[in-house]
Amino acid sequence: MKSIHRCAVLGLLWLAFSVVASATTSFTIESYNFSTAGDGGGFLAYLNGDSADSFEVFCADYLNTVSPPETFDVNIDIVGITVADTRYGTTSPSGFSDPITVNGSLATAEERYVMAGWLTTQYNLSGDNSNMNMGIQDAIWTLLNTGNYTQFSNSYESAELAAAIAWANAAIADGTFNSFADEVEVFSSTDISGASTPGRYTTGAQEMIAVIPEPMTLALAGIGLLSIGLFRRRKKI
Repeated sequence: MKSIHRCAVLGLLWLAFSVVASATTSFTIESYNFSTAGDGGGFLAYLNGDSADSFEVFCADYLNTVSPPETFDVNIDIVGITVADTRYGTTSPSGFSDPITVNGSLATAEERYVMAGWLTTQYNLSGDNSNMNMGIQDAIWTLLNTGNYTQFSNSYESAELAAAIAWANAAIADGTFNSFADEVEVFSSTDISGASTPGRYTTGAQEMIAVIPEPMTLALAGIGLLSIGLFRRRKKI
């Protein structure tokens, strides 16, 4: 029954997300909130001019930059549903520079984004430029590396990448990987949607990622919570 319930919820989310995904969402990077590894780290951001509801996002993209405060239009992809509009979502498992195996196969773009999302939850936000934090940022960039960049190779990056892979394998085994994927959101410039590779990787502003627990993840994606509330109410009856 659990799998049926999850499929039903994801079906509702897919319908709602498909409607809002075509709408323009204004995304403002308000300020640097957590700086590590050069231009990486965390930023305070908000949607559609609503600065009262700012939230933290993290750099997922080595090749592009932002200069806060900066506003641009984005597509918001919930990784558990789709990564079609993300910068690296159309990349095949063999198209990434660093071969990473998860659950016995080359990691897909979706799996790499989920691991990148998990890594953001491991930051020590009180220690900006610690070796661990720099290793986490470099590991995120390695996961989404399509240009054979080698500057990310260091012992801290290797340890954090290994931790992400170990977590992914364990989460797949115990069935929690998909539910976590439903909380990972990627904020990508709308102008990359029509771009082909390799230009897709260098078009637009820096891509951001965040882990936003449900139901907030639905609200930030512009999806109404009414249907989910009704679904949960019916489930309790």
